[in-house]
Amino acid sequence: MKKFCIALVVACSFGLVAVSNVAIAKTKASVTKTQTLTVTKTKININKATVAELKTLPCVGKKRAQAIVDYRTKNGNFKSVDDLKVIKGLSKKCLTKIADKATV
Repeated sequence: MKKFCIALVVACSFGLVAVSNVAIAKTKASVTKTQTLTVTKTKININKATVAELKTLPCVGKKRAQAIVDYRTKNGNFKSVDDLKVIKGLSKKCLTKIADKATV
């Protein structure tokens, strides 16, 4: 009977460890999802953003990001995100993708 009780305690202990690991994994997953949502909700201000920050926008690589900064330096701030149409290589389709991720 003693051996059975010891075996039962050991088996239950392993079960609790497994349940704890699953709970920890679920908690980590929810934290990661929350962090991702926070990042995607932040809009890039095209009048203040650096080249590195502008590169995070859709259709904007290093050259286009630099072109945005150069245009902004030479001509002043953009009045709207739609003003990015003056940047060579940014199509209407790209502007549509950028619109909800950028602000002025």
